[in-house]
Amino acid sequence: MELHKYYSHDSFDFICVEGGMSLRYSQPQALNDPFEVNPAFTKCNPELEAAIKKEISNDTGDNRIDLSPEEAILFINERMPDPMRDIINAEIQNKIGILSLTINNSSRAMWSYYGKEHKGFMITISDSYLMELKKIDNVSNHKIVTYTKNRPININFDNCDFDEIFYVKDSEWFHEEEYRAVQLLVNIPIIEKEEIDIPLHCDLVSSQHICKITLGIRSSDKLKEKAISWIKQNAPKVELYQARPCRTQFRLEYEKIEIFK
Repeated sequence: MELHKYYSHDSFDFICVEGGMSLRYSQPQALNDPFEVNPAFTKCNPELEAAIKKEISNDTGDNRIDLSPEEAILFINERMPDPMRDIINAEIQNKIGILSLTINNSSRAMWSYYGKEHKGFMITISDSYLMELKKIDNVSNHKIVTYTKNRPININFDNCDFDEIFYVKDSEWFHEEEYRAVQLLVNIPIIEKEEIDIPLHCDLVSSQHICKITLGIRSSDKLKEKAISWIKQNAPKVELYQARPCRTQFRLEYEKIEIFK
């Protein structure tokens, strides 16, 4: 399977480096959606919920609570102290990194947004890279993202499905068709960059896992020259393509650029 990522033109020198491509694993707080990896935990465990439901169902006295069992559980969840959620969120924010890729290689929306009005480029890598990632306890280390309108709110501390935390997004983003990888940041090197407020963790993806580079419709000759030079020096098996507008439909076509003639 091939996976893709769109970039702006001015990030080429940072991404395409000697020996491969430098791909960032972003902390959740650095992602572009504040709901990302921000779980709404249920503080009542199943045993407590069952006890609440039983007590309310059996209460027939004058002091009967005028709440349904579900309303009572919600009432308690909203008012119980929340130190555990803060602790878990802090651990997630500081120790986990996410690499966002996509299975969609022809998204004009992503070309416009991430590719800066089609002036940038798109990389294509093989999923063979993902097969080499280190395993993480209790969570998949790579997976397709699921999109939904509702936040997962049935997560509890006793039986936490971490895939539901890391691989569920708002349906507003469904067009991105994201495929992501999750890694412990301790396993991803830090790249020094002064203008970044939080640590920048980037993994060097070997050229053997890189399939192609595609230049945007409005990309410059300078970017093309950079791409050709990088391929010749670092990854001679990587193919280079140029995006073109289809003459008959609202879609993109990719024309191969012959580097070694």
